Amino acid sequence: MKIASKKITQDETGQWWYNNSNGSRTRTKVQVCHHCGAEFVPFPTGAPKQHCTRQCYWACRKTGRHIAEFPRKRAEDSHRWKGGRVKRKGYILVYAPDHHSIAGRGTQRKYILEHRIVMEQKLGRNLEPHETVHHINGVTDDNRPENLELWSVRAQPPGQRSSEARHCPSCTCGHAQ
Repeated sequence: MKIASKKITQDETGQWWYNNSNGSRTRTKVQVCHHCGAEFVPFPTGAPKQHCTRQCYWACRKTGRHIAEFPRKRAEDSHRWKGGRVKRKGYILVYAPDHHSIAGRGTQRKYILEHRIVMEQKLGRNLEPHETVHHINGVTDDNRPENLELWSVRAQPPGQRSSEARHCPSCTCGHAQ
């Protein structure tokens, strides 16, 4: 096993430690080199090391194996993953890269507004681009189905309820869309 420094020691429980110059110590883990397969104990830099030496790093770069064999982490594998739900500007967004509104459209977006997904499930169909979802109580992160209301923005005035919208702007027949 390769050890990166003389300051790295192993205690009686088998854990590896880096002894800092101020007397404190930082835990480090045994890793396996992606090029030669040797076990090594790296400096605890925060970022995981993939190679035991610079020679292994450059040998791996020359062959191009670092790209082909070691793909990037998925979002779910990140230490910052919170189950695919984030809050931005008061709204909850859900990780849904294969959602019909963004899949195959050449966009890098991967998050969808949760209230649109809840409304689609409530209606049993996909929302049209001209339809918006309104929060009845005004709390934008309250996405309970009973708090959501479907509005049509194509109708005049903007933000009219879908149930009140006429099928044409000048129509008086009372037929809804």
